[in-house]
Order: sequence, then structure tokens, then C-alpha cells
Amino acid sequence: MGGVEERYDLSDALAVATYLNGFVRHCRELKLANFAQLVNAIAPIFTSKEGLFLQTIYHPLRLYAEHTLEHALDLHVDGPVYDLGPEQEDPTRGRVHHVADLGPFPLLDATATCDDTGRALTLAVVNRDKDHGHEATIDLARAKAARGVQVWEVTGPDVTATNSFEHPDTIGVRERRVPATGDTLVHEFPARSLSILRMELHA
Repeated sequence: MGGVEERYDLSDALAVATYLNGFVRHCRELKLANFAQLVNAIAPIFTSKEGLFLQTIYHPLRLYAEHTLEHALDLHVDGPVYDLGPEQEDPTRGRVHHVADLGPFPLLDATATCDDTGRALTLAVVNRDKDHGHEATIDLARAKAARGVQVWEVTGPDVTATNSFEHPDTIGVRERRVPATGDTLVHEFPARSLSILRMELHA
């Protein structure tokens, strides 16, 4: 790679997922957003004459495009937070505004969407804790999961892990199905991960 090409790591993928969650939560005000570059220059797909590989940020973009449903739901997340101290930011960057001023930050960042019927539900959860998984109880209120939960997970060995022509699948998508019945379910969100949970509901 050279020139303006960017190599994205797992932390970039989780940042993209966090931005997408923010877009969903504020969709009533934010009507349109776009990703400008798709191939090579600062893009999620990198190509050469020999082939291509998918950068880490490709996976959240694809998963949200495929699984985010028509209606954003209000949800409440109660869990551990991370408080970034001002001393942890680089003082040489000359920023007027500091990330620390926006904290404390929930370690589990989540959105929920449903379809027109209210029978299909998608949860998108970013675990921003790079070292620890977090177990969460998901309360579906008066609804119940009908046939288990389909799960897509993006994670990797380290937040600095990347994909390349030599190692195109270091960061990928793991798909599995987990059983679920009743109006609550308990799910373990792995460290440094994006999890998409899709389920059908019944009253």
C-alpha cells in the first residue's frame, strides 16, 4: 500500500459501528449519511491486480446495511462505564475539544430496530472494553423470542489487528445461532467486539 491508502484495524471497525449506532439513535434528526470512498483510497475494500481483501471496517458497514430494520427503537442500557481522564489524551494534538469531555462512556453501546410489523428485532451492540467480555440481560418487555437468536460477531485477537492480502481473514464475521425463549435473554458480548442479534418475536 502507498499514497492515500489507509490500513484499518479492529479499533477502526468498532469506531465505525459506534458511529452507525449514533446515526440510528439520532435518525429523526440525521436523515442521510454516506461513505465516500468504497475501493482503495481510505476505503473498506482494497484491490490489486492479484485480487482484493476486505478491510476491518467493511464488516460493520455490511452487517448494518443487511440487518438494520425500518424503525429505530428507544432502549435503555445500564452497565459499566469508562471514564477517560484528560491526562490520557495527547496534549500535543492542539485540540480545542477533548474526547474526555464527552464521558463517561458506556462500555456497551447499543441500538435496536424493528420492522413494520414489530415482529422482527435487531440489536447492534459494540463492546468497547478491549480486555473483557460483558454479560448482559436483554429485556424484551412483553414480547418473547420465537425461534432463538441469530448472531453475527466481529472481533479479533487485538484492537490493532488488521487484514491484508497475506492474512485476509484476521478480522471477519462469525455467525451462530443461540437458543432463546421467554421475554429475557442473557448474552455474553466478547471483548472488543461488534455483535448483531436478530430475532423474531411473538406476543
